[in-house]
Amino acid sequence: ASAVSGADVTTTWATPAAGSGSSHTVARNSATVGSTDETNYTTVTDMNLAVTASTTYVIDGLIVLDNSNGNHNTDLRFSFPSGTATIAAYRLDGNDEYIGIDQSSPLSLTDVNTDDNQRIYRICGVLYVGLTGGNLQILFKRNSDGNGTDQSRIVSGSYWSISP
Repeated sequence: ASAVSGADVTTTWATPAAGSGSSHTVARNSATVGSTDETNYTTVTDMNLAVTASTTYVIDGLIVLDNSNGNHNTDLRFSFPSGTATIAAYRLDGNDEYIGIDQSSPLSLTDVNTDDNQRIYRICGVLYVGLTGGNLQILFKRNSDGNGTDQSRIVSGSYWSISP
């Protein structure tokens, strides 16, 4: 209120102070990224999100996973510069659930079901960034149950977002 006179209250709009309020950042995978590597993780660079030191973020997104031959799963990894995170992935068309609770970077969810068809996973959680800012990244690799040229893939249109 800018003024109160008896039962009448006068209000005005105010411009928030710099740095106050919240912002919502979204990153979307513009092209399908595939990998046959069972040892090294591949970063989905389109989905990198900048995070600020000493800030807490809520994470939300949909990740579409598939593979080229239906005989293997995928390992997901979430990398962040400092702090801890609790991240869950649960399949929208099934009963598969994966969760990493209060883990430092990298937080890994292994043997995520991508067998046979595309699988859509809801990614949600909380990231507590420590004293170092940088990027929140999603990485993946083919689980060791694959072979040859079979690829694990994160499909175009997958996205995630963060809000402080």
